[in-house]
Amino acid sequence: MEPILDRAQKLFGRGFLIAAFVPSLLFVFCSGVLFWGFAALSSHAHQLAKAEWKENIFELGLWLIIVYLFAYVIYGARAFLHQLYQGAWRVTLSFKKLEWLEWILNRPYRAGVWLGTHRMRRYREIAEERVAALNWPRWVTECHFGDAFSDKKLNAREAKAEIDTLQSDHLAVVWSLEKKKDICDKDYWDLLARAQVLRANSKRFDKEIQQQLDELIAMIRRTFEDPNYHKQLDQAVTRYREMAKREWSTAYGGFSANFPEDERWMRATQLGILNAVGDLYPYRRYGITLSNLWPRLIHVVPEEARLRLEDANIYLDFTVIMSSVFALLTVVSLALATFQPNAHLFYPRNFLIPLTCVAVSFVFYRLAIVATRSLGSQVQAAVDLFRLKLLDMLDVKRPGTFTQEKEIWTEIHFFIEQADLRMTHVQFKEPSTPSTEGWFQLWKALTGNDISSDAAGKQAPK
Repeated sequence: MEPILDRAQKLFGRGFLIAAFVPSLLFVFCSGVLFWGFAALSSHAHQLAKAEWKENIFELGLWLIIVYLFAYVIYGARAFLHQLYQGAWRVTLSFKKLEWLEWILNRPYRAGVWLGTHRMRRYREIAEERVAALNWPRWVTECHFGDAFSDKKLNAREAKAEIDTLQSDHLAVVWSLEKKKDICDKDYWDLLARAQVLRANSKRFDKEIQQQLDELIAMIRRTFEDPNYHKQLDQAVTRYREMAKREWSTAYGGFSANFPEDERWMRATQLGILNAVGDLYPYRRYGITLSNLWPRLIHVVPEEARLRLEDANIYLDFTVIMSSVFALLTVVSLALATFQPNAHLFYPRNFLIPLTCVAVSFVFYRLAIVATRSLGSQVQAAVDLFRLKLLDMLDVKRPGTFTQEKEIWTEIHFFIEQADLRMTHVQFKEPSTPSTEGWFQLWKALTGNDISSDAAGKQAPK
């Protein structure tokens, strides 16, 4: 079986065989089941199996040609399918009188961008909430209970009630410390967070409330700095600070991996958003977009890494094409359910088949999102590891600092985009000249005679 598969991959190409031929074969089979029914198709297959191969070679060859041509069309159109799934739906019409039609045709694109932007803003709010959790540990360790900032606003009535409650909670913490009991970290963290909010709003209160608040903050500070309790309380604050940093890193990492930093780079679909994130990754760090860097970088990527990238790209093509195939099967099944004699669209059998095709198409779309993330991470790693090799291939001097490197890539980016020749940081290497020792080795390889460095002046080749 393996030799047959190897020969098929050499004949068709591994990407074509996996990403296009297999989905096309599945589409033809499912379409045959929808047209003739599984029983009739199975009976016909048994008849073909019983007959000699010479009798059915023409029919099998015809079906193979049909599948191959369909796969060839799909494989050639995979770039279009990628653009379609990435939300490249924006329409621009040439005639000014048709602006109303352009506005109507662009409604799906605008709706997709609006939904993506809404998700991005909500994700950013969650990330900012986690960042705000780092404020009060810094208020304790760095500001020493001094000035504070908080988005939460309190009025005088709320502040007075909060001061009384906070004072009783603090006394409970002090009592636990005096009794040599372990305090609950969460209760102490909540106490300090509430104290920080009160301190941030202190200027909005009258003098009486400000005085009560100052006394309360001073009492909390004395307890924290007390040598008998400081170690235990400081450890609690440190534990929360480390936990908040981890949560912030997770939130920021998740945001930067799923959304671009600027809303103007948003796309109409999640697959398009991830593609924009991947394209902007080297631009933010090095000053050149992936679309300008990758066609050149692929020539310096080692063979082993290139194979891994090819596997990830084939899997992405496979998931997108499979999703498209089942979307097409949805249309075919709906058409058959509508136009078949005595068929009704909402008959359970006719209704479940299109619904199943839609569900499978959506599942493969979600798998395409996972595949895009996997491919994007490998491409980003290739950019980080091999970008300097590309400078060597271009005969450009390597930079000494990251700042110099970004300036070099920025100038190369503009040179590729608009042929801007005003380069001040890109410097080419000086052409190397063969050394005397190199001439000695070359002469020995050609003649077999060893020329010592002492006799170089007498016997060196002209």
